[in-house]
Amino acid sequence: MPTPLGVAITAWTARAAVGCYVVRLLIDASRPRDDRWQRRARLVWTLGVAIFLMHAAAAFHYYHAWSHAAAWEHTREQTLSQTGWDSGAGLYCNYAFTAAWLIDAAAWWFDCHWPRRYWVYAPLQSFYAFMILNATAVFGPSNWIPAAVLVLIALVVLRRLRSCVA
Repeated sequence: MPTPLGVAITAWTARAAVGCYVVRLLIDASRPRDDRWQRRARLVWTLGVAIFLMHAAAAFHYYHAWSHAAAWEHTREQTLSQTGWDSGAGLYCNYAFTAAWLIDAAAWWFDCHWPRRYWVYAPLQSFYAFMILNATAVFGPSNWIPAAVLVLIALVVLRRLRSCVA
């Protein structure tokens, strides 16, 4: 069982990473044409992945004692209790999520037009949204469900406002 400090570090790094994700989505949804906003979005995105890496390290350290087998079993137990599916394969989805976010953030630093390429943006953001929605609303604490709904409403409103102005 993790210590109270380990629980707090793991939880707060997850919240901060999701916060960075949401800020980036809000910037994307409002689509400011100013390059300063795009640079800010890139900084927030990079900060988000750095915090997420801290979250993953904290989870592996405090919850799984750096054991892939323990992480697999924990993922299997959670998946079984939440969905009825008896598999820990979701752990590999978490690994893919981590790699994708890291590569995405790095690519943005090397190519400032990277996130504007629809063939890159749409599938990656769909994958991120699926993973974060599952981590927060399905597998996370129940009080994250209203927050997820509020974020979805804000994104829809921003998109609608943007389409009315554009």
